[in-house]
Amino acid sequence: MKKFIFFLLIICSTFLTVLSQKTSKQVESVDSVRWTLGGIQIKTKNSKYWKTYNPENGYFQKAFTDKGDPRFMITNEDQSFKFGIGGFVNVMAFADFNGLVEHNDFSTFQIQIPNSYSKGQFYIGAEASRFNIKAVGETKHGPVVAFIETDFNNTDKRLKLRHAYISYFGFTVGQTWSNFMDLEAAPPTVDLEGPNNQIALRQPQIRYTHRFSKKFSLAVSCELNVAQIYDFPEFKVFSEYQKYPDIPIHFKFKDNFGHLQLGAILRNMNYFDSVHLKTRQEIGYGVALSGKINILPKFKGYFQGVYGKGIAHYIQDLSFADFDLVFARDKGDMQTLPMCGIYGALQYDWLPNLYSAVVYGYTNLLLSKDMLDIAQSLNYSLDWVYDYSHYVAVNLFWDFIPYGTVGIEYLYGERVNYSDFDGVVARGHANRINLMFRYGF
Repeated sequence: MKKFIFFLLIICSTFLTVLSQKTSKQVESVDSVRWTLGGIQIKTKNSKYWKTYNPENGYFQKAFTDKGDPRFMITNEDQSFKFGIGGFVNVMAFADFNGLVEHNDFSTFQIQIPNSYSKGQFYIGAEASRFNIKAVGETKHGPVVAFIETDFNNTDKRLKLRHAYISYFGFTVGQTWSNFMDLEAAPPTVDLEGPNNQIALRQPQIRYTHRFSKKFSLAVSCELNVAQIYDFPEFKVFSEYQKYPDIPIHFKFKDNFGHLQLGAILRNMNYFDSVHLKTRQEIGYGVALSGKINILPKFKGYFQGVYGKGIAHYIQDLSFADFDLVFARDKGDMQTLPMCGIYGALQYDWLPNLYSAVVYGYTNLLLSKDMLDIAQSLNYSLDWVYDYSHYVAVNLFWDFIPYGTVGIEYLYGERVNYSDFDGVVARGHANRINLMFRYGF
């Protein structure tokens, strides 16, 4: 990968050298060649001025960490093609001083029960830094956008693919945020994980978005089906390849007050029943309501509520466990579990470049009576099985320069497991202070 990046930089520098030589030889026909914020702008009598690319036309949503177009973009003379290199350097430090989450993302699912690491820890790292390449080509039907983004934010700190997609004429094909997610409703947090029940997932998909007007849009997609199956051999069920894609759909209304999004998803999940030696399937589904509201000139509100069966793969906290399908009453049989969650956040802008947010999230996994009865009949302990969790974040951000941000955040999380047959409830909690320095380019 280092060789690839080095090779790419050589190509870019060579291109710039050739471009500068070419324009210097044609000064008679070119009014001016100059560096501007956003790219090299070649201005002639017939050329257009540089226009920033509107994310709504293809790069369909923006996260808190997205700053729009890369700061460095190369464009041809008539502005019909733009190529940019962007990203940011993101340095994070945190201190766990009561309880421990074994990752730089604060997932309440990973809270230790019991809290055996009460002494805490200190960590600092830059693996959440990102690098992206963006190309925009103008056509008579609108722009064609190609976008690739990578970072190192995983356990082994190796380069991983975040986004790789092409967007054109309402279609988005490739890997990016799930259509079931409302990215604009994600509250600002230093913690990259975000609220415990947030729908947050990047996966391969084919999506079509239709805009009825500037305010109304509808999007439907076919996405990779990854069914997380609780496939313990003693229950005689095993994972299988999935035959059908997941089908998420959402309807969005956007106005000056903010936006509202209503989403739904349908899943068809296969598994192998080794008792009857056949492939079986279960249907999963979910609905979500989310939005961002401009309450007052300095107040913004974010929220999301989600409910469904067999959608653990899409929910931030539950995606760590195999809860899409779990064992049912008869061996060889499986079932989907109900699950729900809600989060809300308030952001206050102290100054144009100084703002803070308070975030609360709650997630609940609802075990069926069948599952509880079976576990008890097998003397199978449930005191390690996730029941619900709480997530609290309080932060402050300062954009000290146009593309530079520093943030500090306090995080609190609690995980509660199902009570065992003796009625004792196992729970654990964690506290963390997050510090972030980010500079975009």
